[in-house]
Amino acid sequence: MIIIVFVPGLILSLIFKFIKISRIAKLDDFIFNKFLINKIKVFYSIDELKDYSYDKMEHLSTRAFAEGNLNQATIDLAFMAFEKGAEGIIIVSNNIGTVTTTAIHNKNSSTPIKRMINSCEAILIKNIKRVELEKSNFDLNYWFDLKEKGAITSEEYEKKKNELLLK
Repeated sequence: MIIIVFVPGLILSLIFKFIKISRIAKLDDFIFNKFLINKIKVFYSIDELKDYSYDKMEHLSTRAFAEGNLNQATIDLAFMAFEKGAEGIIIVSNNIGTVTTTAIHNKNSSTPIKRMINSCEAILIKNIKRVELEKSNFDLNYWFDLKEKGAITSEEYEKKKNELLLK
């Protein structure tokens, strides 16, 4: 009698577990793509910020099971950044690995269990502002580059060169 109730109940609980995981992953993806991406700027390298100034707030790292969504840890970091009032995050590292554990049933049998884990580290930043790189009138290389690109004529370059050398 117990087996008749237990086996279908176990099967149903596993089915509901997988449905729940996939729906939560879809919901997180939806919230990230429709809401958070408009509120939090995500930079995948520091090189993307070379034309920006910003203030570092905090360094965070998180791990999440990546069964429903391989980028779950990144989504979780974006949620944390939004909660802490950050304007953006710089992804420092994003790794996916597998953890294997074993479920021991009795003395003679065991079942290996593999789970994917997404680990992510990020720096929370605020006060993100684009920095306009001002080219100095005193920089002869700037004017030479303009001449090479054809933006100014050789006569304009020579005139500017003479102005700069006389100063």
